[in-house]
Amino acid sequence: MNVATSACIGGAGNCCLDYLFVAPQVKAGGLSHIQQYKTQHGGLTAMALTTCARLGAKTEFISVLGNDQIAGHIMYNLKKCGIDCSHIVTVPQASSPVSFIHIDSDTGERTIYHHLDQRLKTHESYSFEPLNKCDILLVDDVYPRLGLAAARHARSRNIITVADTTPHDDNLEFLKEIDVLISSCSVLDESQMVKLLQKYISFGPATVILTLGKRGWVMLHQGKITKEKGFDVPVVDTTGAGDVFHGAFAFGVSQKWPFDYCARFASASAALKCMKLGGGLGIPTL
Repeated sequence: MNVATSACIGGAGNCCLDYLFVAPQVKAGGLSHIQQYKTQHGGLTAMALTTCARLGAKTEFISVLGNDQIAGHIMYNLKKCGIDCSHIVTVPQASSPVSFIHIDSDTGERTIYHHLDQRLKTHESYSFEPLNKCDILLVDDVYPRLGLAAARHARSRNIITVADTTPHDDNLEFLKEIDVLISSCSVLDESQMVKLLQKYISFGPATVILTLGKRGWVMLHQGKITKEKGFDVPVVDTTGAGDVFHGAFAFGVSQKWPFDYCARFASASAALKCMKLGGGLGIPTL
């Protein structure tokens, strides 16, 4: 598939600072040696957009942080990855989001402990003009007011929206503004997957993809269900794999690739990420 370097992908949503450490699982009250640790920026949309930047897209990012040292650390890491931070809003007195992430040294599976200042969720003063130049918008609803407003802005300008969320009673208005919904799924039964795809698409998105971890993905697009297995790789760390899938899929859409190819490309990108610790360094390039 050909790659157009002129693609511009926007993001509106969560970013945070991740503290990652690799250690065995222990029982409550136990003690374990940490084998590796690192800090990096994280967050659903931030890592998806970082994926797009590493694949060669131009990017625009709208988010919100506290006015603290952690915000400076997050933006420093974003800038290193080629993300413009000039449209990130800071809220006085609020603290920036952080995640403490345990990676099981035996399996590579991660457990996330996340802190989010509720004052960031209620902030609602944003400028969406930077998104006007974008072909695609990556969006989440961690900050519901930001996510909904950004999605509506994109819809008014015919910008394709790719969302990372799970449908629930409180985000149905948001889902009505979404073109492509990508959601993680732990359901094993195939008939249940089909019902879930049909349920999710009834909320408004034109396309729904369920990511199934190492089992792959399943997609409902233009009335057709497509399902493929994941790529078998040695797993070091699954942190950010879903975010990479979202970003790589959006990049593929910006290239006007067929959706099944976009999903296959996204699955391969996420698998490659799982072979390295952390999100940033594990994200592939073209």
